[in-house]
Amino acid sequence: ERWTRTVSSTLTVPLRSEARKYMDIIQNAINADKIVQEKYRMNRDSIVLLSKQT
Repeated sequence: ERWTRTVSSTLTVPLRSEARKYMDIIQNAINADKIVQEKYRMNRDSIVLLSKQT
């Protein structure tokens, strides 16, 4: 009796879904880092001024 092989595109659906989830998480972290870096860049002079010892 022969068996039929399941195509890999069907077998890898859960793996691809999990990979997509983590790729989205990483992309969100990258975007958040860019926002923080931009806000720091915009406020760097004020931060330095406020950090000076008197």
